[in-house]
Amino acid sequence: MKDISAWRTAGAVFALCAATAIAASAQTFTTLFNFDRRSGENPVSILTQGRDGNFYGATYSGGVSVDCRSLGCGTVFKVSPDGRLTTLYSFCALTGDCTGGYEPDAGLGSHRG
Repeated sequence: MKDISAWRTAGAVFALCAATAIAASAQTFTTLFNFDRRSGENPVSILTQGRDGNFYGATYSGGVSVDCRSLGCGTVFKVSPDGRLTTLYSFCALTGDCTGGYEPDAGLGSHRG
């Protein structure tokens, strides 16, 4: 009798695992925005999702600054789930005034140190 009970338990576990695997949906990758030099280049980490549903991040270069070897000094941005980008801050946007920093090398919410 123990043998039949063990087989039933094993069968139930197998059926549960198979049903879970079948029901699990595959993950898909969606490109929200393609950066260019003006909007920012070289995103530096994963995006952080805010409570408002938008995604926030930083780029190492690009933006509207005129310094940083004409590559731009980086940006802080938000992008909506439907792909609308808003630049929140361009680093070193004024010639010779980089007191706000430039070329960030970590994303928002990241800490290096």
